[in-house]
Amino acid sequence: MRVLYLYGFSLFLCACNQQEPSTEEPQGQRILFYPRANVYRDEERNRWYRYDSAAGSWEQAKQLPEAEARRLDRAVLIAQPQVPVYRDNGQHKLVYGTSRYAAPDDLKRKRYEDSLAEVPPPPVQKPEAAPAPAEEPRRKTKVGRWLQKVFGKKKND
Repeated sequence: MRVLYLYGFSLFLCACNQQEPSTEEPQGQRILFYPRANVYRDEERNRWYRYDSAAGSWEQAKQLPEAEARRLDRAVLIAQPQVPVYRDNGQHKLVYGTSRYAAPDDLKRKRYEDSLAEVPPPPVQKPEAAPAPAEEPRRKTKVGRWLQKVFGKKKND
C-alpha cells in the first residue's frame, strides 16, 4: 500500500515539474510601465501589454486603443522584469503609481501640513464669569432667634 502512495506521489511531482511550451514570443529586457494607463511597453519587441477587463487576462498588442493611448503619461523603466512582466503588476502599481503624484512641491506642502498638525492648538480662553453678588445673611426664624436667646448666651467667667 505504501508503495502505491509513493508511486502516485512521485508521478504527481513529475507532472508538476513539466513545463508547458510557451506559445508567446519572448519578452525583451527593456520594458516601460505607464502607471496611469496600467500598460507595459516592450521596447525591444515593439509590443504593448494591456489588461483586458472583459476577458480578465493580459493581452499583447502592436498598437494601443485610442482611449488608452490618450491616457499615457510618464513612463518608468522596469529594472530586471520577470517573464511575463505583468506577473508583478500589483507591485508595479504600488511602487510606480504613487511616484506620479510625488512632485517636490507636493512633498514640501505635505511636510508643512504635518508640522502644523504636530503643534497643539492654542488653549481656548474662557470668558471670566462676573463675580457672584455677595449674599445677605439669611434672617433666622422666630424659633431660631428664641433658641439663640436661650442657649446662645455665653457666660464670662
